[in-house]
Amino acid sequence: SSLVERATCYRDAAIWCLLAATGLRISEVLQLLWEDIDFLEGKVYAINPKEREEIKLSYIGLGEIEINRLSWKGRRTKFTFLIEPYAKMFFEALALYMRYEYDAKATHNFIFQGADAKPLRFCDYKFNVIRPFQSAATEVLGKDFIKPYKMKLHSLRHSFCVFLKNFILHTE
Repeated sequence: SSLVERATCYRDAAIWCLLAATGLRISEVLQLLWEDIDFLEGKVYAINPKEREEIKLSYIGLGEIEINRLSWKGRRTKFTFLIEPYAKMFFEALALYMRYEYDAKATHNFIFQGADAKPLRFCDYKFNVIRPFQSAATEVLGKDFIKPYKMKLHSLRHSFCVFLKNFILHTE
C-alpha cells in the first residue's frame, strides 16, 4: 500500500494493484479491454488477443499493424484469482482513474491510456510505465534495496506467487 500511495496518477495505482492482485504480466495488463472487467462480480479476465471472438470489434480503432503487435506469452486460462487487499484497491483506483483521468472520447477499448488517450500498450514503455514504478519503489524501499534486487513491475507478479504458495490453502 505504501507503493500505491506514491503513484502519481490513479492509472498507475490501478495497474500496480492489479499486478499484485492477480499475478498478471505487465504485457497482459496493458492489453486489457473494458470487456475484460466484470464490475458486478469483481472479476478480471486475461484474454489472448488472437483468441478474441470479434478481434476487429474488440480492437476498434487499431490498424492491422497495431493488432499484430499485440503479444501473448503463454497464459493458459483467461481466469484470474484476485487476492486482497489488492483486489479492492484495484477497483477503487480504477474507479478514480475512470472518473478523473480516463478520456472517454478515446477511439479504442483499452482500459489504460497514455498521452493523447492512446492505448498505454503502444506508448513509451520506459517513460510511462517503468519510471513511475521505479520512482515510487525507490521512495518506499530506498536506493540500496532497489539496485541489488532489481525491483521491477515483474516483482509484483512474484509477490503474488509467494502469497499463493505460502498463505492460501492448496492441495499440492
